Amino acid sequence: HVDGYKYHEIADSLEIPIGTVKNRIFHARKEIQKKLVAYST
Repeated sequence: HVDGYKYHEIADSLEIPIGTVKNRIFHARKEIQKKLVAYST
């Protein structure tokens, strides 16, 4: 997604549902934000 791919392109490429793609990206963003907050303090 960061490289400019659309959700549906990722889902098609990996042959998984689009909801799974969105869910994984959402949770990855949350994890990165958590780590950045810990890093900055």
